[in-house]
Amino acid sequence: MLFWASRLFNGFEWSREVRIELEEDGRIRSLSPGSPPPRDSQRVGLVLPSLVNAHVHLELGPLPLRAPPQDFLTWIGAVLGSRATASREQIRAQAEAGLRALRASGTGTLSEVDSMGLGMEALAKAGREQPFEVRCDAEVLGFSLEADQARALCEERLASIPEGLGAGLSPHAPYSVSSALFREAASMAVPLSIHVSETPEEVEFCRKGTGPFRDLLISLGKLPQAFGAPGCSPLAHLHELGLLGPRTLLVHMQEICPGDLEILEETGSPVVLCPGTISYFGRSAPAYEAFRERGILCALGTDSMASNEELDMFRELAGFRRMFPGVGAAELLRLGTSAGGQALGIPGAGCLREGDSFDALVFSDFPQSSVAETTDILLSRRIPPFILYARGRSVL
Repeated sequence: MLFWASRLFNGFEWSREVRIELEEDGRIRSLSPGSPPPRDSQRVGLVLPSLVNAHVHLELGPLPLRAPPQDFLTWIGAVLGSRATASREQIRAQAEAGLRALRASGTGTLSEVDSMGLGMEALAKAGREQPFEVRCDAEVLGFSLEADQARALCEERLASIPEGLGAGLSPHAPYSVSSALFREAASMAVPLSIHVSETPEEVEFCRKGTGPFRDLLISLGKLPQAFGAPGCSPLAHLHELGLLGPRTLLVHMQEICPGDLEILEETGSPVVLCPGTISYFGRSAPAYEAFRERGILCALGTDSMASNEELDMFRELAGFRRMFPGVGAAELLRLGTSAGGQALGIPGAGCLREGDSFDALVFSDFPQSSVAETTDILLSRRIPPFILYARGRSVL
């Protein structure tokens, strides 16, 4: 197959008038400049990598709340209540609907945090029909678990991930996972994702052992009698337990404590920001400029429908740009493509280079405009129709 694209974004930079030749297996044989287009080519207006959603919970649906709650613990209660009342069939349907929404809005690679086995089930089913590049991190929780119980839980959850999905673990957060469970998850030598430094209450709990999270654990009967606060930031706690490094996604990192930036820089742990969730809770902008200055890899994710209106990565990019209007077009799109693939450790995801799989959005017709204007169109509700390609085959 041969394309001639008036404009190409390869996950890193923009090019004009590019000839794209594919191998039979769907990989890119060659990328070369050329004008006029070859007679045997399919002429298209714009090609860019399919988007990378670095953090999503497919199993979580919209909450029956009139407005976002004023505090995070109320939201957690609503999530737990909604999950307790929903049937497995309803949750399965939610996961499948989420996948359809992601594909329809241009996502080709994603990292799912699975709690009940239904998200990974939906991903495995979809993969048999239309390929996704997937990393599935099985969630593990237990603030009172000791080492033997923790290891058994990690092994059980990893074994539950269907063949064909990239397997990882998600030890949920410092307020819901014991030190023993964190250590066992780290020992499994698989990719990890952790919700960390999301709220001031989490910071208080890690530093002092006080506040709403302590009260919640006591009410659930999950606070061990011998519990002692780590006495440091949530991130420093994870560092002391040996969890940090390039294989560990740190989701949110909203609350930056003294020393955190140095830890991130030292360990190379990527950070995933979720603009829709930030907007939902009315939080301030994250410390993206500080991350960028120190060379800390950042990617974007939608999070779940429990804290977002849509599972749409173009919408996340638009939300990010509202927080950081000075970010250039190439840097912005990198956050939703190649940076996400690098953060997830999936080679070639979010990239269109020679040898990469042709996982792409192909716009047959696209207004001829500047890079800035092209980006404006992509992030607007006026986005032209596109065809989603996975491994060189059209799937949408």
